[in-house]
Amino acid sequence: MYFQTTTTFFLFLGVLSLDFERAKDHAEKFLESCVHSGLAHSWDTEKMRWVKPYPEVTGYILSLFSSRRIHEDLCSQMAHRLMRLQRPYGGYFSFKKKAAYVFDTAQIGKGLLDWYMWSKDEAAKKAVRLCGDFIRKMQLDSGAFFPIYSEKSRERVSLNTSWGTSFSTINCKATEFLIALQDAQVDDFREVINKVCQWTLRQEQLLYTHPGAYSLEGLWAGGFAKEVAARLEKCFIPRIQENGFLAYHPDLQYSYSSGSVQVGILCALNGCLDEAKSIWQWAWNVQQKHNNGGLFQYANPDGSINTSIHSEINSWGTKYFYEFSSILQTKTTTLY
Repeated sequence: MYFQTTTTFFLFLGVLSLDFERAKDHAEKFLESCVHSGLAHSWDTEKMRWVKPYPEVTGYILSLFSSRRIHEDLCSQMAHRLMRLQRPYGGYFSFKKKAAYVFDTAQIGKGLLDWYMWSKDEAAKKAVRLCGDFIRKMQLDSGAFFPIYSEKSRERVSLNTSWGTSFSTINCKATEFLIALQDAQVDDFREVINKVCQWTLRQEQLLYTHPGAYSLEGLWAGGFAKEVAARLEKCFIPRIQENGFLAYHPDLQYSYSSGSVQVGILCALNGCLDEAKSIWQWAWNVQQKHNNGGLFQYANPDGSINTSIHSEINSWGTKYFYEFSSILQTKTTTLY
């Protein structure tokens, strides 16, 4: 009986590991296919074409592939396209916006830094330094970042129209890039990192999963694991439904898939594996609703696409799902 039970248990682990591998393989193929002319795109399921060339998201994919030393030619294409798009002062425009954003610059900078660590491309190293300098200059004494630099007025600005254009905790995610710069001995950002983390800890902006997870990712990178765990327990874990569905906001009936996956990753990193696996199963169900391997940007509780905003499959949520699958695959196999 013991032998049969043990054998069944390890067969279960093997099946689960295979599921993780399949999920990663499908996600990777989508991420490869979404890059055109060096920029990542989303797939519109109604228009049946690639839309939204997105520099910020290109930085995500460049970081993922470069850090894993895969798809070198594609990484080179993305890196050189991003370097051509950089503004002279170091910042990067956001999607369809003629102003430079701290958030986008940090994500692109991280991708270029990972590419430099692989390729030793000196042009990438120069671009990375410019990214870091731009971000430093956008910080207030309070620790918050001005989100935007306007080339028209030549001023740092906050529009206060959304979490992406205001003094938002999402910019704490820049710590991932700034810490990586320090580890690579490119520059010293300890004061900048500490100030933005301390400012973020004083804020309460965790109703929405996607921006809330961004701020927690930054805090996690900054070494505030206990504070991240407390915020997960208070703001997100109680909202996870039995099938792993996590609404974008408590008052909404759909998920921002990337936000759910990001919360799942944070749960896994903090040892909440049951919650993490539940979210992963839901997200895997979303992935299987379409044959191209990506995740719908907005999804219903049953995993089907929610088109109340648009009908797109995005690359950033798919990137996060690849990472989520890798993390759970490692933790599941090493735990036993």
